[in-house]
Amino acid sequence: MNTNKTLLCTAVAAAISPAVCASQEQPNILLIVGDDVGFADTEPYGSEVDTPNLVELAEEGVKFTNFHASPTSSVTRSMMLTGANSHEVGLGTFDYAVYPPAIGKPGYEGYLTHKGVTVATLLRDNGYHTYLSGKWHLGHDDGYLPDDRGFEHSYGILAGGSNHFNRNMMFPAKNEATALAIQEGKMPGIEPEPIYENGLRVKDKYPGEYSDQGYTEELISMIDSNKNSGKPFFAYLPFTAIHLPLQAPKSSFEDKVDYYVENGWDVVRKDRFERMKDMGVIPEDAQISPRNSLSRPWDKLTKDEKAWYGKKMAVAMGMMELQDQQIGQVTDYLKKIGEYDNTYIIYLADNGPEATDITGENVSELIRTWTQYHFDNSTENLGNADSSVSLGPEWASASTGGLSWFKAYTAEGGIRVPLIIKPAKEVLDSQGALQSGTSTNELAQVKDLAATILDVANVPHPGTEYQGREVAPMSGQSLIPYFTGQSDTIHSKDNPIPFELFGSGILLQGDYKIIRISVGMGGDNQWHMYNTKLDPAETNDVKSQYPELFKQMLSSYKEYEKAMNIVPVDEQWNPFENVK
Repeated sequence: MNTNKTLLCTAVAAAISPAVCASQEQPNILLIVGDDVGFADTEPYGSEVDTPNLVELAEEGVKFTNFHASPTSSVTRSMMLTGANSHEVGLGTFDYAVYPPAIGKPGYEGYLTHKGVTVATLLRDNGYHTYLSGKWHLGHDDGYLPDDRGFEHSYGILAGGSNHFNRNMMFPAKNEATALAIQEGKMPGIEPEPIYENGLRVKDKYPGEYSDQGYTEELISMIDSNKNSGKPFFAYLPFTAIHLPLQAPKSSFEDKVDYYVENGWDVVRKDRFERMKDMGVIPEDAQISPRNSLSRPWDKLTKDEKAWYGKKMAVAMGMMELQDQQIGQVTDYLKKIGEYDNTYIIYLADNGPEATDITGENVSELIRTWTQYHFDNSTENLGNADSSVSLGPEWASASTGGLSWFKAYTAEGGIRVPLIIKPAKEVLDSQGALQSGTSTNELAQVKDLAATILDVANVPHPGTEYQGREVAPMSGQSLIPYFTGQSDTIHSKDNPIPFELFGSGILLQGDYKIIRISVGMGGDNQWHMYNTKLDPAETNDVKSQYPELFKQMLSSYKEYEKAMNIVPVDEQWNPFENVK
């Protein structure tokens, strides 16, 4: 492993930049992604659950309270690994909810196209070991698997999720058997989710073991296999928790059931919001968002309903605590082999919490009836391998801690997520640099992580061409100058950051955000403007107070819309009801 000087000088590196061929200490990079983790689901961000390992990382590093991903998983991952806009690399939509008129259009392929050059590719070609263990969800076909996109060793599922105990599919398979069953009036069966290792389908290496526990053990094994190679590593650990189905060992959640049954989503949501204010995660005078149109008051539920819904949240938060324990396994291992201090550790969530209720009305009829047919979702059975439920809109609203909306929405509850970065030792606390334990409200965005990873490794981005193919340019900004005190901001107040998904557009710029949510998703299809630094729950529209700034931001968004060839979406379309 690389704790001493290492010479990284490949032919590719030399062709890009002679500076790469300098003798230097190269840090390791560990990138960890929590799946569907809400802004307030972890202890450093105001949760009531215990996540001591994330607390430790925040105390040793930097906690971002104004960091934005995309509203959905694979879209975030495409930008995180390439630093490019999602429409430039095929993720203008994703495979579970495609707007029909966008099918076949450039930028809407639903997988990471070869216009996206990943940080894994660039680091591998410049002397790094590159590992992935967990969820991919950026392509299912040969040529688009992890081993094709820069990962020397990869293991996990290609889909968005799977059963956490047995790795079966979480939804009906998209194949001829399913189509035939539907045609014959039969219910499609449950099929295993394929597991791939280095591009080949393999048997589950961890049968009977909880999903992310197996992925954690596999990542440690990957690192351990080359720990004496003298080369640094880039290790990517994309967890599948707390993605549906909500399942966990009973021991992880049984002590939490009474709390959530007795308090309910309205109290938990408010408590988290107030705790975030006390901790400085959000401003002291911030206002909580009003109840959205998909959510019901807790006190309208019957006793039996409260028992069922309360246990769902207990299972989800048991999954959250398990994830923290698995993070601790990796960090303990790095300490054991003497690599912890020389490793950048990045933790983030891919989007806000899951609001789709796969047993309710805001999902397609096929998924709802398939779930009801195959699983026992009685209160007593929740959390087990033969149960399958999701969080739903009310608990998702609590998971955000009172921000507006949730996953799939471009509102803050869908895109403002945790980001904690522990740099290698000596980066912080030096003269002019940030101090360990810093919490910052500086605007940052998921594309910035690709730029940061390359900066850490001293590997330049190739621009618009790599190894003879056209690639999308990187538009993220490295966080390193901000860490070291060379810059007091990450994005200037004049730098627009546009984004679109499902017809809902946003543009972030400085302290402000413009946003339009379609009617089909519960919005009014009108543009609004918020100061999201002061008003993270988007309660006060300031469009009329800053008409010139609003006009300029809207113009920047329209330019982006035109440049990306964004397909207009019918304002009545609802991706929840079209999940297939």
